[in-house]
Amino acid sequence: MSIKDTCEFLNDKQAKDILVLGKQTNGIASNILNKLEMQNPNKFNKNTVYVKDRYNNITIDAKTINSLAIFTTYDGSKGLEKDTCVITDFTEKYIDERINMGTKPDILKNLFCVAMSRGKHDIIFVKPTKEELKMEMVNIDDKILKLAEDSMLLGLKQMFTLPASILVNDLMQYKSNENVNKCFNMMTVTQIETTDNTTIPHNSKDGYIDLSKHNTPFIQANFFVNYDIDNTIFSICTKRKISIPDWIKANSIDDKARLLAYVKTGQMRYYTQIKSLNFSQDDVKAINKRLQTTFYGDEDFLPIQDEKLNSIVDSSYLKKLLPKNISKGRREELEKQLDKMRVIFEPCLLTDDAYYLLCFNSDNNTNNDSITSDLRDTMVQALFTGIILRVDTVRVWNIQTNQMYEVSTEDVDAFLMNVVCTQLNLPLMY
Repeated sequence: MSIKDTCEFLNDKQAKDILVLGKQTNGIASNILNKLEMQNPNKFNKNTVYVKDRYNNITIDAKTINSLAIFTTYDGSKGLEKDTCVITDFTEKYIDERINMGTKPDILKNLFCVAMSRGKHDIIFVKPTKEELKMEMVNIDDKILKLAEDSMLLGLKQMFTLPASILVNDLMQYKSNENVNKCFNMMTVTQIETTDNTTIPHNSKDGYIDLSKHNTPFIQANFFVNYDIDNTIFSICTKRKISIPDWIKANSIDDKARLLAYVKTGQMRYYTQIKSLNFSQDDVKAINKRLQTTFYGDEDFLPIQDEKLNSIVDSSYLKKLLPKNISKGRREELEKQLDKMRVIFEPCLLTDDAYYLLCFNSDNNTNNDSITSDLRDTMVQALFTGIILRVDTVRVWNIQTNQMYEVSTEDVDAFLMNVVCTQLNLPLMY
């Protein structure tokens, strides 16, 4: 079915009977979600639809799952079952992306087989038209229009590919947990003592939408005069070829922070379903008071930028790590791609001698010296960024809990190489 026909079909169903599988961030599934919530907001909204993706840390029990429409990835479909299952991104393009992420062919076949058994009565395969993709500002190529076939899955082989660029904001997302741990274990993490150990109370949940990963831009825009949230939105829209609807008028900082969340995820619910990030004037005062213990407010913010990968690590070493079982022609293609590859950064907060990565999340704290996987990934990302920015000190600061960490490594070159290898699904050198 096309996107239009799929939405018309789902509009006649109860929300609790719907399961939508596929890429949930800036994918076809988010386009379907946007249309359902805009066309029929009484039936489809933040209280009846749960999106299970990397931006949503809300956990729900089995009873609650049965009462909601669920939008999730193929990987998250295990154990779920609904009357109607909608399969998006079952395309050659998505298969290429998953192989690129390092997913083994047998596992990928298994994921698709599990997904196709999740619908008790109806299983719908979404095949967007060219017109729909143009309207949704999705980059069109033949592979996104071509549904995968059984013969393709049966003959699927491990094919090593490389991404067009490295996004530092998603540096450790969906990477080998073992390799991420090896990178983290190369680091020295020191918690900085703070006099105020209180947690600033704040509700980062609205319905079944988790706002915690979208709080930082709001906080930065309220305190730092050099943080340009408008430019951040514009830069992401330009890079991803996203067009913001004319009817969206983001005037306040809160509006702009929610618009940025929509631009990052492709889910319009962050702007239409959420009316506020729930920060009161007293909350902002408390946060600014805490920030004033370290900053003046006129610190520099480097805008979104990119650097060539071979200015960060020696690409000749990466070329030696490419798989041995590829043809000479394919190897030459990959080597050229490594030479051209760029590393893209989001805005970076700098003081005279330090880079700070800020977050505001009560879930991203430590208890009894244990570090969550989210905080681990954040620390690896921060140190990688700080080294490239050539600063003396790198710190991660959770403003809500007032937990601050300084991160470093004894072997800078080895750390950078291992992080890049983890990102590109290459064997680690160290």
